[in-house]
Amino acid sequence: TKEGDNLLWNVSGSDIYYQGTTNKDLRLDIKIKYYLDDKEIEADDLAGKSGRVKIELEVINKDYNEVDIDGKTRKIYTPFTTAAVVTLPVDKFSSVKTDSGIMLSEGNNNIVSFVAFPGLEESLGLDEIDDIDLDVNLSNKLTIEADVDDFELAPIMITATPKLPDLSELDKVDTVDELADSLKQLKDGSDKLLDGTGQLKD
Repeated sequence: TKEGDNLLWNVSGSDIYYQGTTNKDLRLDIKIKYYLDDKEIEADDLAGKSGRVKIELEVINKDYNEVDIDGKTRKIYTPFTTAAVVTLPVDKFSSVKTDSGIMLSEGNNNIVSFVAFPGLEESLGLDEIDDIDLDVNLSNKLTIEADVDDFELAPIMITATPKLPDLSELDKVDTVDELADSLKQLKDGSDKLLDGTGQLKD
């Protein structure tokens, strides 16, 4: 029942499942593009086609505040950890390559998983540093290429949470090397999110 702005449930168990709609914009934007033989194609038109396919998935953080840092205005993004899982059946897809994802094979499928922290690179100002290689991939874009026969694809699963792994070590960062180590720990910690996403898929 609805009482004012409150929703009340009378349940006999402990689990509640609720689905609602909102007229507010999502804080993340997910863009997915498909290419067949180097030409962009709509997803509906790709079904059943064969050739060299490319899938581009990009996660864009739209939730930020503009702040003044040392006299310069910079966007500081609300931190989000996002994970995506793309399942490619081996009877449809072969010669699979990915640029920033992790690929696992479980016999019937090649599973590409991808973790992104959209906006983190910009918030830390790393996008403005050209001469330093942190050896950490903070890309918000995943690219998958494969040869496909009779294209068919299960839903791409994407999860997002505003909860990041423990960032307390970032408070102690004084050098670029220490920053790189902390970012690696952040990336390693995101494996738990991928594991959870895999369990959700199962």
